[in-house]
Amino acid sequence: MISTLLEEGECLAPYRLHERARIAGILKQLALTAVPVTVHFDEGRQCALCRVIRIDPVSGIFSFNTTQPEALSGPCCFVTSLEGAKVQFVVPELMQPAAGEPWIAAFPLELIRVQRREFSRLDAPLGRQYAASFVLDGQTYEANLYDLSLGGVGLRTTPQCAAPLIIGSVVPQVRMELGRDGALVVDLEIRMRRTFYSNLLGEQVHFGCRMVNVPTAASVKLEQLLASLENERQLFQR
Repeated sequence: MISTLLEEGECLAPYRLHERARIAGILKQLALTAVPVTVHFDEGRQCALCRVIRIDPVSGIFSFNTTQPEALSGPCCFVTSLEGAKVQFVVPELMQPAAGEPWIAAFPLELIRVQRREFSRLDAPLGRQYAASFVLDGQTYEANLYDLSLGGVGLRTTPQCAAPLIIGSVVPQVRMELGRDGALVVDLEIRMRRTFYSNLLGEQVHFGCRMVNVPTAASVKLEQLLASLENERQLFQR
């Protein structure tokens, strides 16, 4: 299966790794698990499958086999999935192998590792006002809640409201209004930010948030709500 590149518009700063030891550890996992890796080359116009076969943490090089050894050339972007995370890194140059030998490349200086969602999410039900509000520096902000799970929520808001929300920051005491299902108050860690344009609403910003410091009562209430929404969804699909 071909692995696609991460979108250029995504804010990937929190997922960039620069520590040599961590990068070596991930490359070692790729070698041990022999997961298929997609290599994008020729400025992204071509791709091939490969497998990392060994690494040398002392010299900082790794070797790999590929399905298209005759066409491969640097720079190359390697993309794969490892233990539920998307992994991507760029190698500027490749070392031409001897006949029958694997390709060799230096460790990347940077590696991106984006963890996939730990929990399945459900869309907020149509016709109910699901929203979130919070106070930062004495000012109140509001956002629409468009999906939720046991671990987090998705928010949609205007660029003005999105301005103080920084990836990696924790927004305290966010009040989530869940229509007839009441309200929850939790802290939200900003994990993802993406801007898009709506013909109806104009420029909007999506945020992926993880709940932190969730009180037990709120966790129980959220679990009950998600079970109810899932039952409604299944009934609607029948």
